[in-house]
Amino acid sequence: MGIEIKKRKPVEKLEKMARRYALYYPQGKRRHLKGIADYILFVKEKMKEILEERGISVIYHFAYYAFGRKLHKLLKEKREWEIPLREVLLEIKEALAEK
Repeated sequence: MGIEIKKRKPVEKLEKMARRYALYYPQGKRRHLKGIADYILFVKEKMKEILEERGISVIYHFAYYAFGRKLHKLLKEKREWEIPLREVLLEIKEALAEK
């Protein structure tokens, strides 16, 4: 007896969120939903493709999604210099490898 996970398409998810948030946030609805739409339709879908191609387990996707959200935000705000790139990640790897 397994657990069935119900997956929705991103557009259906956005439509449901629009109906729910329209009741509580009529002024900020458009801006809020646009940000969510950017993330769900662009960032998350692209990252999901990359992670699945690389064979990364679904249990680790949340960490990559959090990193992708931060990158997307910094790129939208044109603050590329704040993005922690390869050098930082390599430094963390080397520090953790030391015993």
